[in-house]
Amino acid sequence: MELKMQINSVFLFILILFSRCVFLPDGAYAQPGARVPVRPALYEIYGDISGFPEGAVAYLYNFEIGNIFLIDSTELKNGKIFFRDSLIKDYQMVDITFGDPDAKIFYVAAGENHITATKGAFKKASIRGAPLEKQKATIDSLVALDNKDPDTVKIRFIKEYPGLVGSVWLLNNNRRNWNRALVRELYVQLADSIKRTPFGENIVTYLSVAKNIQIGDTAVDFTLPDINGKKISLSDFKGHYILLDFWGSWCVSCLLEIPYLKEAIRQYHQKGFDILGVSVESNRKNWRSSLLKYKVSWPSVSDLKGEDSRAVFCYGVKQFPGNYLISPDGIVIAKDLSAMDLLVKLATLFCSK
Repeated sequence: MELKMQINSVFLFILILFSRCVFLPDGAYAQPGARVPVRPALYEIYGDISGFPEGAVAYLYNFEIGNIFLIDSTELKNGKIFFRDSLIKDYQMVDITFGDPDAKIFYVAAGENHITATKGAFKKASIRGAPLEKQKATIDSLVALDNKDPDTVKIRFIKEYPGLVGSVWLLNNNRRNWNRALVRELYVQLADSIKRTPFGENIVTYLSVAKNIQIGDTAVDFTLPDINGKKISLSDFKGHYILLDFWGSWCVSCLLEIPYLKEAIRQYHQKGFDILGVSVESNRKNWRSSLLKYKVSWPSVSDLKGEDSRAVFCYGVKQFPGNYLISPDGIVIAKDLSAMDLLVKLATLFCSK
């Protein structure tokens, strides 16, 4: 009888111990209240590709402005390619290429995604998988039917389908091209569920901070960290001519202008000219590498939010590189100057003194 009671006590202790644990997939356990890690969703890409020789190498890139990097590569076998990886964000955009400019950029969804493409016509590849891709194809077809007034077609689509993710994606993509009043009007009509997507959150940020700075306006101050975490403000340069330069390591045109910007600094820095670069990046490693590779000597700041940077929203930057030349008293006196035009403008400003 005593032995039976001892066995029951041990059994009860084990039950209590195990009831206080949360089992994890790898067999480990955590105490109550501990956060159980969620395995990231996987996506697969099945490709039917024609026009390339057997063994040609296909490359899969993460394609996000400011965060472009190689995910994987694979060889073409019997006209087919296959990729599998973990989703790093909702509505992840990828790029498939065989190493030339002919590439296809599209969104992937968890589970199976399919691409059918032909060499020389990758941009017209057929995509199946992510619901957003199907909706994008519908939008493209509607615009093609009435290409004389594409904006009207897009606005009508958003109003008729306020619950589709394609509508909030479309509004987010056009937020800088349409006036703020229209963007706000269309956003209010969207279903709450899609307002909570990353596209909807971008629109909210844009509407809250966008100023669309023009020549003659007072420059809007902001503060962002440099590559080492030091906070730098635009107002730190007051009293100097300052070029506010929006650029990125992924932007070839931006990189081609760096030698001319160096020349501008060499000639006019001692006379009262500075550059503040806003790096449109999402990847700190890419940002740091580009600063070192191109020996950028002027301050460069970033919030690592890519095109969704608050500074980009605030100034209404629509192209990269984009820039604003600001006078010592904080007034925008020129914008979107080419590097050569900047040198001419600086010569005029400083030679007239």
